[in-house]
Amino acid sequence: MNRIFILALAIATTVSSWAQGAFTIRRPFDGASVRETVGIRIPKNSVPDGGYIGIYVNGKFVEATLPEIDGEDYVYKWNTQAKDPTSGAAKWSDGPAKVEAVLFVDNNGKSQIVNRTSVNIKLDNTSSIKVPTDGIKLRYKFTPGVERVYSFNVIQDVSTISQAQAQLGGRAPKTTTDEAKVRILYATDNAYSGKAGKEGLMRIQMLPDKDKATATIVPPGQTSERIITSDLMAPFFMRITDVGREVFSSIPIYFGLDGRNGAGADLSFYPILPLPILPTKPVKPGDAWQSSQLFGAVDFATAFETEKITVAVPARGELEGVTWYKGMPCAIIHTVISLGPNDLKNVKNLNQVKGQASNVKLEGRTWFAIDRGAVARMEVEISQESLVETTAASAPNRGGGGDDPSGGGDDMGGGGGDDLMQTGGGIGKPRGGWTLPPTGGFEFRPGFDAEGNFSFYQGRKGGLQGGGASTPSQPGQNSGRGTGRGGGGQFGRGGGNRGAGGGKQKMVMRFRVFYVAELEK
Repeated sequence: MNRIFILALAIATTVSSWAQGAFTIRRPFDGASVRETVGIRIPKNSVPDGGYIGIYVNGKFVEATLPEIDGEDYVYKWNTQAKDPTSGAAKWSDGPAKVEAVLFVDNNGKSQIVNRTSVNIKLDNTSSIKVPTDGIKLRYKFTPGVERVYSFNVIQDVSTISQAQAQLGGRAPKTTTDEAKVRILYATDNAYSGKAGKEGLMRIQMLPDKDKATATIVPPGQTSERIITSDLMAPFFMRITDVGREVFSSIPIYFGLDGRNGAGADLSFYPILPLPILPTKPVKPGDAWQSSQLFGAVDFATAFETEKITVAVPARGELEGVTWYKGMPCAIIHTVISLGPNDLKNVKNLNQVKGQASNVKLEGRTWFAIDRGAVARMEVEISQESLVETTAASAPNRGGGGDDPSGGGDDMGGGGGDDLMQTGGGIGKPRGGWTLPPTGGFEFRPGFDAEGNFSFYQGRKGGLQGGGASTPSQPGQNSGRGTGRGGGGQFGRGGGNRGAGGGKQKMVMRFRVFYVAELEK
């Protein structure tokens, strides 16, 4: 009888195992060469209810999870190019690797290993990209008719804290003020042979949001979104060298069908975001060179007459290495601009106040597709820290009454400041040209002034034309201007009921812009 019971139990166990399916890694195959993001596929019917999977690489734990289902499989997406968050180094190196999946189930509240499976693969993110002994010659390729579309995602944040609080170790709260998404077309309309090599005529233009007939953006100098139609998305043209330097540019004036009424399009909708500058000589991983970063610099008054719409800022370039990215062999270019207090002694700072202890940094990475001669991905982070003298209120009331937590004022100037931020001043209209969305009363507008001073962020036009500190606190007028015509307030909108006054205090302001450009096709 016992023999019959044991036999029946064995048969039942075998049938159950067959019904569930073997717990095994179906993909990748043993011995396969893999790179980028790898789908580790395990039959879904081999994992019982309440079970989950642990992933190990070369004996190191990666993650315990129940992956997404794709067809008949659970699929764990292993990012083979992941970085260590502390050191920034790659977690896994090219070469042989053992990938193991472990099946866990809960047994009386405790995790128990019931099965495991593994494959031996070869990791190849870099080794198959051969670098010549004299280095890689990175060049843009200009093929007339080729169009490339990039998705730009932009995030800005700002933090403010008094100098006294900062010296005591206080931490300023960080507020993400704007997020913008825009699609941009870079089309090659023609190719030429220049003095130093190939040149291309690029047509650059904003596009509607994907699968839509319109685009939603935050125009420069504004804080609210606006839906624009395709007829407002006019192109401009840049002729560039094969390393990305500007030869000349043109923002055309368009004429009606009758040949009259010539007019320029709204500069707010021109995405003046130049391509990165490439090294002039062949480079190998680890090589560094004196580079530059181009920024859009358009004067509204002469925009349709000028032949140069960018300004070059000196930078340090380095070839970090090569890697596969979305099936493309890419060179990773690291660009850094870093300026400290000594470098910025004569630089105009926020609101054109002389910076006393300002730090400016730009750090970018470009994944340049070697075979296509085009940018595959670009990440740029720009930050600025400034010590700015502001006017504080003599009483804890809100000056100028504006509808944001700072000084009031209208578009041209206005009410006094409050006890936290600057005097009034309002926002005014920008000078024109594409800028990233505004941060409060400032906007990202890198460039040099007539005296040769450079800054990444500048106060908006209204703020720059304010008069100075308010008079001591008096009841404001209903006109919304408070009692004095203050200097450049940070977030001022309409004025209010009370003015402000008081002494001076120093504030530490930190601004950051981060954007990612991704090739769509």
